[in-house]
Amino acid sequence: AGESFRVLGDYPAALEMQFRALEITRELQNRIGEAVTLGFIGFTYADLTEYRRALDYLFKANAIHTRNSNPVFITFNLSNIGHAYEGLNLLDSALYYQQAAQEKSASLPHKNLRILTLTRLGIIYSRLDQHEQALSYYHRALQKAYEIADRANLGRIHHRIALQHFK
Repeated sequence: AGESFRVLGDYPAALEMQFRALEITRELQNRIGEAVTLGFIGFTYADLTEYRRALDYLFKANAIHTRNSNPVFITFNLSNIGHAYEGLNLLDSALYYQQAAQEKSASLPHKNLRILTLTRLGIIYSRLDQHEQALSYYHRALQKAYEIADRANLGRIHHRIALQHFK
């Protein structure tokens, strides 16, 4: 439910639900559930542009994920860490984590995760004024989005490509 509220932009309700879920996962000693919840709390704080707070939760999630080896959650979390660093304008750190996420996503069946990491790499390279590299990542993301008919990301990626050409 917390993720539904986050997607709808109701961040207070999202955080309320996510913190309640965190309590429950800790009571049940469900370490994977705890890590997933910590990651979504971090993701929500990143949406609120509270990047330092986001990183606090994302790194806690990462510590648990690394020990429990769930590659999908590890990859998503690494990408979100990169996103938070990008928000803090720490582009070297953003690039490091986004590249790590992209490398892990290549072996996963989740093309949406690949689309996310490719797009975020494009954003970082754009901010680094490496226009050809940014376009290369955007076009790779676009190709993956067309492969799975991911309409939500198609528009976002086309928008990024247009902005890159404008820049």
